[in-house]
Amino acid sequence: MTLTCETNPYPALFTKLHTGLIKPSSVIGKGVKNPKAIAGGWILLQIHQAQTPNSGVIKIVTAYNGKGFANTKMVYRSKIWKRLVEDGFKPKAITINNQLVIACHNPQPNFDTEA
Repeated sequence: MTLTCETNPYPALFTKLHTGLIKPSSVIGKGVKNPKAIAGGWILLQIHQAQTPNSGVIKIVTAYNGKGFANTKMVYRSKIWKRLVEDGFKPKAITINNQLVIACHNPQPNFDTEA
């Protein structure tokens, strides 16, 4: 199925967010730290889930400005990438809507630890 603006309004919403036609608070509400990054990540997650509903991605992480990272080197050097790996997530650098972002899946339990 090909997604169009009628079936998936999120690409247009992402464009409006970054051109200043809407504020991040209209997407995610008020009182959030780094609202543009959170709003951009949420919109890109909705786009990704519409395109690949069975992917298992639970979170999309963007750069601080809510857009994608400049390149994969920046992704792997980011604090959030290192934190996700430390916390047991298996992040991947993927492209959604021409934006390079971090996709997070549910953390897998580690059964190899000693009691």
